Amino acid sequence: MSVVDELRKLAELKRDQLIGDEEYEDVKRSIIGGSHLHDSLDEKKGIEFYASAVNAWLAYRQEANKQLLLLSSGALALLVSIVSPESEPLKEYGFYFFLVMGCALAFFVCLSSSLLELKYSPSYLKSIITDDSAECIEKLLLVLEKISNWAFWLGAVGLFVLVFYNLL
Repeated sequence: MSVVDELRKLAELKRDQLIGDEEYEDVKRSIIGGSHLHDSLDEKKGIEFYASAVNAWLAYRQEANKQLLLLSSGALALLVSIVSPESEPLKEYGFYFFLVMGCALAFFVCLSSSLLELKYSPSYLKSIITDDSAECIEKLLLVLEKISNWAFWLGAVGLFVLVFYNLL
């Protein structure tokens, strides 16, 4: 990674208010004047590898969350278009009713947990940069990830059954 790229990333972190002015100046001086933290090349490679791994993980999770948000929103729209208020099976409060409500709840949980995961990702990145304890936020992000994935797949299976049930 070139010095220009590192300075751009540092400027983005400052713009997003993930680091303060003092941290920004310290890191900027270390990038421009050479690293004063580590002397060996192997240590620098290890730090770069770790930074790249964290960056790739966050980018992947954000893209996955965006996809889940899009698909869950679309599934909720499809659910609304399939079910009309005058629908006879809905008035019976039977299997069809609980399937519709279960799908809607699953997709809503998926949307909520994905949005929360997107909200807490910058906090996780900030805690990694500032060497704070990121374990709590990391565990929260992993739990939210599992919840959003499970909720989406439960809703998708339920929606598939619902569409098949409507075709009969």
